[in-house]
Amino acid sequence: MYECPNCASNLKFNIARQSMFCEACGTVMSPYDIEKEKDAEEREEFEVTVFTCPQCGAQIVSEDNEAAAFCSFCGGSTILDSRISREKRPELILPFKKTKEDCLTAFTKMTKRSIFSPNELKNYKDVDSFRGIYMPYWMYTATKEGHVCYDVRKSLSKYRGDYEYIDHFNYDTDVDADFTGVSYDASSTFSDKLSQAIAPFDTTQAAKFTPAFLSGFYADTLDVDGEVYDKDVEELTTKAVFEKLNDDPAMKSYQTTFDKAKNSTKTAIVKRTLVMLPVWFMSLRHKEAGKEDRVAYVAVNGQTGEACADLPIDLKKYMLGAVIAAAALFAIFTFILPTLKPIALTISAAVIAIITGIVYSSQNTRIKNQETGEDDAGLKNAQKKGLVKSIPKFDSQTGKKLEYNDPDSKVNILGIKFGTGGFIITSIAIAAALFLLRPVSDLWYYGGTIIILLLVFLFLVKLMKRYNKLTTRQLPQFIRKGGDDSAKTAVRDHERKGGEDK
Repeated sequence: MYECPNCASNLKFNIARQSMFCEACGTVMSPYDIEKEKDAEEREEFEVTVFTCPQCGAQIVSEDNEAAAFCSFCGGSTILDSRISREKRPELILPFKKTKEDCLTAFTKMTKRSIFSPNELKNYKDVDSFRGIYMPYWMYTATKEGHVCYDVRKSLSKYRGDYEYIDHFNYDTDVDADFTGVSYDASSTFSDKLSQAIAPFDTTQAAKFTPAFLSGFYADTLDVDGEVYDKDVEELTTKAVFEKLNDDPAMKSYQTTFDKAKNSTKTAIVKRTLVMLPVWFMSLRHKEAGKEDRVAYVAVNGQTGEACADLPIDLKKYMLGAVIAAAALFAIFTFILPTLKPIALTISAAVIAIITGIVYSSQNTRIKNQETGEDDAGLKNAQKKGLVKSIPKFDSQTGKKLEYNDPDSKVNILGIKFGTGGFIITSIAIAAALFLLRPVSDLWYYGGTIIILLLVFLFLVKLMKRYNKLTTRQLPQFIRKGGDDSAKTAVRDHERKGGEDK
């Protein structure tokens, strides 16, 4: 807590003034003018209050010693435990520019564009649910220099008889490029998907760090190594260089592929700088009947106002939309395509089933990657360091790796569980049998088509439920170390089942 020199009240950073402000007496001060013993020396660490959620074990830090009223990561309304600790001192900080009201406006616009979002999200007005959190980011300074040579080809080929002639050339040039401000989040708690969705930040406006900026806000803890994103930086800078080279007027009549060109030069990471970047964060608890509690996140760039949210689908709205779409298709086939042969309808239904199955399988893969942390480089790094739980785990008795198991991925139809493969094979088998047997009565074709479309409908409904799982995440107690006995018990139960959902 920073005391006002005039009235001893709490000085907090004010977004509108971009200065420290006392609400009691109106005193305005620069963050760098505040004298505080622990700020006097340049150190690698600084002293903060660490708040730990007793339910899920998530941690945030603050300069204020006031107890937080709720947890930003699990959404639980609870008084967080607090302790004094020392954290790695960032070099730079980008102060908040956007207010809570700006966040609510951005969130409202987003939900209005999502026609299947639940009404409670569309009518959400609780601006105080947004919490300003400074997220740790690694900011990279990189260079690319040296001579490059790679293969290019003429855009237009020449044809002589049955042969195609393609002219190839070597593109030689010197590269000298500098990159700065490339940033990736350094917290395993913050999803890479969300952090990249609200990027970029204009880091040229970053200021030298002083803890006074944190007054009135919170900060997440650093637990991801700077080397984790080196390959991402190299790929990003390489693409930027070759996009620039391809804009060369001399390349107008030539073309190449990035895969051929990317190995012709290397990126040198000059520096990794720890910076704190502003993010407004809100968690929304979500639970479907008979399922575990999950949480959806809303993240808003505290500088630009760019927003990203995990928006679940209202299944009732989806069902209504599906009925309207089905009625439209029925009208098309009945009045616009009345001469379509019955077997063609069956084959068309089978094709729709195959497409649905492919999409469903892809959705299941994305859910698996999200649940295990496979698609989040920061989370994987924290798992390797033992800071968070890793799914799948190893069986303590056999030592064998427990495969990720999600029994909810199958569709239960009349007591029979259909996976993606069984669904596609069944649909193809019905269409193939009718095509080969060629029954005289059209009722067979219509019956087979109805069965396939019914399977498609059931899988689409399940697909929407699976989508809701993809847009929500496990409560942090399933992956974070810490929390009370109930949280730890939940972790043990989760691991004992091999990471499967309850």
